[in-house]
Amino acid sequence: MAWWCAAPVKSATIEAIPFKGNEHRPALPLDFFKENLLFDLTARTALLDTVLVFHGDRDRTVPVENGYAIYRNAKNPKRLIVQENGDHRMSNPKDQQEFNRESTAWFKACLER
Repeated sequence: MAWWCAAPVKSATIEAIPFKGNEHRPALPLDFFKENLLFDLTARTALLDTVLVFHGDRDRTVPVENGYAIYRNAKNPKRLIVQENGDHRMSNPKDQQEFNRESTAWFKACLER
């Protein structure tokens, strides 16, 4: 059982690489990303089942196409929730409430099988 939230399938689709640091993480140079974070998980998503995918359709960091790819490739049972006007951080409280409600229901249903 797994759930994915705004997760990239291919690192090449990440649009906003966090080069600048902040109080939560240090700044990282482009070489770090090139050496450590180049990946393509497309083939591996076909191994997944019992997957709940959340993605915002306005995610400017990881495009929503990644969520569609995970859902398309995963085996059943699976569910995709695309949050209208949702961003990468799920910053809208309405989206956070939906995430809590739907993920709780998903986990309960999966555990009762």
